[in-house]
Amino acid sequence: MKLGLKAALITAFVSTTACATVTKGTEDTVRLESNPPMAQVTIEDSRYILRDITCVTPCKLELNRKWAYYVTFDKKGYASETHLLQPKLSGDGVAGMGGNILLGGIIGAGVDASTGAMNDLKPNPLFVTLQPDGSDKPF
Repeated sequence: MKLGLKAALITAFVSTTACATVTKGTEDTVRLESNPPMAQVTIEDSRYILRDITCVTPCKLELNRKWAYYVTFDKKGYASETHLLQPKLSGDGVAGMGGNILLGGIIGAGVDASTGAMNDLKPNPLFVTLQPDGSDKPF
């Protein structure tokens, strides 16, 4: 009986910690689109640690919710554009943190805050309309 009680207490403790980390995870799926499509996308995080994360639009990438990212769209014949994806507190993240606070999960609140699980990357989807640069005109 004592073992069952301990197991129940451990389960209760674990289930009340890091609610957003458990329910949302630390990665956010970001959708990247462009008009025209088939633009090369290069992503660098704002700390300049991760480099050369690439895809071709339309695409989806998994990025850590904690960091900001510079997203550059390139396509021949069009001006290059760079945009910023930023972590913003999400409604789900607020609910997860509220659950941590209400249920006494101080450790969980710390975990959620440190992992960025309470954030979503914005804007998502990131849609860019590329402007012609005039380089494809014959002279």
